[in-house]
Amino acid sequence: MQCCVRTAGIVLFAAALIGCGSANPNLVVGTVGNEVITLSEFEEAYAKTHGGWENAANSTLEDRQKFLELLVKFRLKVREARERGLAHDSAVVEELRSIRTNIATNYMVDKELITPHIQKMYDRKQEYIRASHILFRIGENATPEDTLKAYTKAIEVAKQIPIISFDSLARRYSEDPTAVETGGDLGFFTAGRMVPEFEEACYSLKPGDYTRQPVRTRFGYHLIHVTERINHPGLWGLQHILRRFKQDLSDTSAVTDTVRSLYARLQAGDDFAELARQYSEDSQSAARGGELGLYEISQLPPRVGLFLLENPHDTLPPPLRMPYGYHIIRVRERKPPPTFAEMEKDLRSHYQQTRYSDDYEDYVHGLKKLYKLSFDIPLLHQITHAFDSLATVESAGWDKRIDSETRKKTLFTYSDKSCTVQDFLNDIATLDEFKGMKLSTANVERVVERVSSTAVHNEHVLRTPDRHPAFASLMKEYEEGILLFRIEEDEIRKKVVVNDSLLRQHYEENKNKFKWPHRVKFAEIFVRSEALAESLYARARSGEDFGELAAKYTERPGFKEKRGEWGFQPYTLNDMTVMLVVLPNDSVSPPIAFENGWSVVKVLAKERSRPKTYEEAAAEVAASYQDYAAKKREEEWVAELRRKYNVSIQNEVLKDAFKRTRVDAHSH
Repeated sequence: MQCCVRTAGIVLFAAALIGCGSANPNLVVGTVGNEVITLSEFEEAYAKTHGGWENAANSTLEDRQKFLELLVKFRLKVREARERGLAHDSAVVEELRSIRTNIATNYMVDKELITPHIQKMYDRKQEYIRASHILFRIGENATPEDTLKAYTKAIEVAKQIPIISFDSLARRYSEDPTAVETGGDLGFFTAGRMVPEFEEACYSLKPGDYTRQPVRTRFGYHLIHVTERINHPGLWGLQHILRRFKQDLSDTSAVTDTVRSLYARLQAGDDFAELARQYSEDSQSAARGGELGLYEISQLPPRVGLFLLENPHDTLPPPLRMPYGYHIIRVRERKPPPTFAEMEKDLRSHYQQTRYSDDYEDYVHGLKKLYKLSFDIPLLHQITHAFDSLATVESAGWDKRIDSETRKKTLFTYSDKSCTVQDFLNDIATLDEFKGMKLSTANVERVVERVSSTAVHNEHVLRTPDRHPAFASLMKEYEEGILLFRIEEDEIRKKVVVNDSLLRQHYEENKNKFKWPHRVKFAEIFVRSEALAESLYARARSGEDFGELAAKYTERPGFKEKRGEWGFQPYTLNDMTVMLVVLPNDSVSPPIAFENGWSVVKVLAKERSRPKTYEEAAAEVAASYQDYAAKKREEEWVAELRRKYNVSIQNEVLKDAFKRTRVDAHSH
C-alpha cells in the first residue's frame, strides 16, 4: 500500500490524460507507433486538466500544442512499459489488485446505491407535499402490549376517516401537541424533511388519499392524509417586520393598528429596510433591514409557508397574524429550484447522515438473494454454540472445541463459492475488528453475519466491470498511472547519478540561483502583557542583559533555552522583522504588537544579500541538480522513444478542437 500512496499523484495525472472515443474517428491528432490519438481523446483529456469543456474551448492553439506534446510523452512511456512486460510484474499486479478492490467497492456502492438514492431524493424535492397526520405515540421502551394497544387504536380511528373529517379526528385523537390548533396539518414539505417511513408513505399517496394502514416510525403510529402536491415553487428571498403582542394579549388592538399603519406606508412607497430597522421587534434581522435570507418554503414555519403560497404573486402580501404577533413580509426575490449539480454535495451529505446505513443493509440483503446465500442451519447452530463465551480469539486454544472433521464442512454457500468452517475460523482470527471480542453465542452470530455479508459483497465487487463498462476504463487509467511511475523510476530517477563532484560543478554553474536575501539576526522577548513588555523594554535599555531577560520572561515556546535568539532571518519573514530594517545593530525596539502579544526585540547583526557558499546551499544544490538531471535524462529518453516508436503529430487538427457542443461531446 505504500507504493499506492507514492504513485497517487502520477495515477491522477494519468487518469486526466485518458479520454473516451472520438465522435469523428477520422480526426487524428497524432500517432505513437500503431496507436492513434484521436481529437476526441485529446479534447476529453485537455478538458479534464483545464477546468472543463468551456474553459478548454477558450484555449489557444499554442496551449493545445503543448498539451498534445505531454499526451504523446505519456503514451510513449506507457507503451514502453508494456513492451517491457511491467504490466505483468508481480508488484504492479498486486498493487493494481489492491487498488481495484478498493475502487470497485466505492465505485459500486456509489453507482448502485448512493447516486440512485440521491437522484431519487432530488427528483422528490422537485415536488412539495402538504399532509396531515394523526399520531399515536409509542415510547422508546414500550412493551408489546402498549404497541398493540396503539396499533389497535389507530386501526379503529382509520375506520372513521370516510365518515368524519380528518382534521376533526386529528384534534380528537392525535397525540401530536400541535394537532388541537392545526388539525394535524403539517404544511408543505419535501424530501428529506420527514423521517424515511413517513416520507415514503406520503410520496405514495395522491392528493385526497390517506393511509389505510398505520405507518410506524420511531415516534409511533401515524395515519396520514395527503391534501396537496405541487411543483417546487423555488427559493424565496425574504424580509420581514415583526411586531409582538404582550404576553397577556392586552395590546392586540394597538399592535394591529401599528401594523396597519406600517403596511400602508410600505404600500405608499416607504423603504422597507428603513422601517424594519426602526420598528421591527426581531432585533437580529432589524439590524439588517429585516433581511431573513433565501428560503425554501419547507424551511419556514408551516403557517408562513402556506401564507406565501396562498399569495404567490404578491411581493408585499397582507400582514400575517400569528399567535404571538404580526409579520409584515416582503418577497425580495424569487429563484428557480437549485439544479442537481448545485445540490449534489448537500444531498450526499444528508443522505449519508440520515439514510445510508439502513439502505446499505437493504442493499446487502438484496445481494444475498442475488447470489443465493445459503447456510447449513444445524452446522451454524453448532458453531455459534461451540466457544467458551468468556474467551476471545486471543485466548489460547479458543477454537479447540471444533474437531477436524467439522472444520472441513461447508458453513455457507453463495454463487458458485463456499465457505468452510475453517475459512470462517481464519476470518475470525485474522481480522482486527474481531479481536478482543468475547465469543458468546450472540457475538458469534454477529460475526457470521458480518463474514457472510462481506463474502457476497466482495463477489459483487469482482463483477463490477461486467455491470459497469466505464469501470474498466477507470481501471485502465490507474494501471497506466502505475506503469508510468514504474517506468519513470527505472529510466529517470534510478539513472540520475549524484556525487559531490557533479553537485559542486552544478553549484559553480548556477551560483546566482543560491543566494541569501537581506537578513537580520535578532533576539526577542515575547509576552502577552503590554505593561510587562514596557517594563522589560525599560530594563533592557537600562543595561540589563537582554539574553538573560529573554531566558526568564519570553513566552514563545522553545525560545527560553535559546535566550530569545532567532538567528538570521529574512527582512520579509513577518511583520516584526519588517520593522527591524531601520533599527541599528545592538539597539532595542520599543514593544511591537505581534501575534496576539508584545515583542521587545534586540537587533544583533545585519547582513546584506549574498551568494550562499556551497556548504550553505548543499540541500538546495542537491534538489536543483536532481531536477536538472532528471529533466535532461527524460529529454534523452523521450527522444529515444520517439525514434523507436515513430511519432507523428498533426497540430493543424487542433484548430478544430472543442467545436462540438458540450452535449455532443459527452454523447459518445
